[in-house]
Amino acid sequence: MDLRERVLDIGEIFSHSFNVFKNRFKTISAIMLSIYVPIGVFIGILTLSMANDMLMIPTLVMAPIAAIGTGILGVAATVGVVYVVESYLIRNEDLPYKEALSKAFSIIGGSILLAIVASLLTVIGMILLIIPGIAISVYVIFKYQSIALRGTTVLESLSYSKNLVSGNWWKILFINIVCSLLVLVVTSPFKMLGDSIIGLVIVQGVNAIAMSFGIIVNTVIFLNLDFIKNGREDTFLVDEHKDDTLI
Repeated sequence: MDLRERVLDIGEIFSHSFNVFKNRFKTISAIMLSIYVPIGVFIGILTLSMANDMLMIPTLVMAPIAAIGTGILGVAATVGVVYVVESYLIRNEDLPYKEALSKAFSIIGGSILLAIVASLLTVIGMILLIIPGIAISVYVIFKYQSIALRGTTVLESLSYSKNLVSGNWWKILFINIVCSLLVLVVTSPFKMLGDSIIGLVIVQGVNAIAMSFGIIVNTVIFLNLDFIKNGREDTFLVDEHKDDTLI
């Protein structure tokens, strides 16, 4: 089934996604592991140092640094996977993981700002009422695909995502719940490895690879809906961005 023919049903979405996951497993795993394994090592050392009172820098300082670093690198990994999926499905090419990460880091400023804005909107929605927060989180779910593949600015990315989700909100929510449950099922057995550095690295690695499937699924949905709703016939490469405007 060509992504351009019609809106895919849930089974077809997972079928396309599994095909990408299987055929580009090495590339996608290289992206995720190159990001999350070092994070696992850092967290492991930090955890052990805290447990043994060996940490010279206060926890109140290190914890935010770790969280911020994880967030930035996590965004880069997500965008890198988006590029690999698009390259495979649209161009039938195997984008090398180094090139995918290079593309991701080339727009990291806009991607981080986008993540911050989307997170703030979701938090505000959660504070007002839980349901608006959930609604917002689904409406902005294609934010990284928009900024990476369509060259949109931060605000345009949020709007682009919302337009694609409109009319498919429940379907996208259900699919992402299924993906989250799959990650939980796959990673749960490994969490018994404990808080050793090796254990944390393994857990981080397995969790990263499992999470990549959700990124693949959402990118498949994004491309399919974009072709159908917006009549897209090609994609927008990062190095063709019309300007450097973020907002």
